[in-house]
Amino acid sequence: MTGESDAGPAYSRVEPIRYFAYGSNMNTRQMAQRCPTARVVQLAILERYAPLVNVRGVLTLRSSVPGRTHGVLWHLEAADLVILDRLEGVDEGRYDRVERPVLLESGVTTAFVYIDPRMEVGRVRPGYLERVLHGAREHGLPQNYVDHLQEMQDIARDE
Repeated sequence: MTGESDAGPAYSRVEPIRYFAYGSNMNTRQMAQRCPTARVVQLAILERYAPLVNVRGVLTLRSSVPGRTHGVLWHLEAADLVILDRLEGVDEGRYDRVERPVLLESGVTTAFVYIDPRMEVGRVRPGYLERVLHGAREHGLPQNYVDHLQEMQDIARDE
């Protein structure tokens, strides 16, 4: 017996790559353009981190207890991860790709997340938070969290 069935050789299923998006990559349209094979899995939460707009005008995450960042868990293929690494500027040091535990409705899993090491607070880039807010609303993130993101945009407008 060779381990093959009448249907042909047995193939092992490749596990998808899990990616936690908390910024503009929550936006389905943006992700479809960047990573056409990416699939939204479900909402997720990253504990002990809080979002902030840094000096580059984008969201990053700072370690914070208590802290809670809501986002979207995506399943990616390896080619998608290569694309995201390039777009997020991993090789240039704009973001670090790290693996962190995220809370799901069904339990805990690990996922990749991009964190910009620059923690100095800055002013949001024009148009950026609109994409973040669209993704947050599109996926039904909790309203109090969406309001918190909206406040970041309002602060930038008031300055």
